[in-house]
Amino acid sequence: FYADYILASPYDTVIVDVYQFASGVVAEVLDHTITDNATAAALGNLFTTGNMGQTGGSTNTALAISTAVAGLTGIGLDKTIDISTDGFPNSQATAFIAADAARAAGVTVNALGIGAGVNAAFLSQLTKDGQAVPFAGFYLQAATFAEFQATLETKFGKEITGIPEPTMLLLMALALALLINRNR
Repeated sequence: FYADYILASPYDTVIVDVYQFASGVVAEVLDHTITDNATAAALGNLFTTGNMGQTGGSTNTALAISTAVAGLTGIGLDKTIDISTDGFPNSQATAFIAADAARAAGVTVNALGIGAGVNAAFLSQLTKDGQAVPFAGFYLQAATFAEFQATLETKFGKEITGIPEPTMLLLMALALALLINRNR
């Protein structure tokens, strides 16, 4: 991850927080700083060792975004919230309000939908994909869970290096909001 993304980018450090969301939000990882391959691998291991159970319930996208933005308050870095979800939001209207508030605070919102159960039009609008607005993000779709890792790699490439398809081995759990604070 570090060699493929961070070294190839204008950033020397990436700070990652991971929030899992369903009807509520659980902070799984806070302020994990990636500065080399070892610290990147340590983050990846958190996802593969079964340390994170999956929460259940509805998909409260608005609460996930608001919680992530609160975690970014006062940080003067480039800020991105990543939403990876296989769900449908319990309220599109409140999710749009939360995403607009994030952009107003200088935070980009990106999304990755997984499977046939997501609303692609909603996630595209949530991120302002293709729109000429400040802090517009993008939306990608993985048709199946088997395609999730490859699509996630594309997503990280666009966010960190601007290169669409580098390789990496980091696996993510579904239905998390991953936010990345990038430090120049």
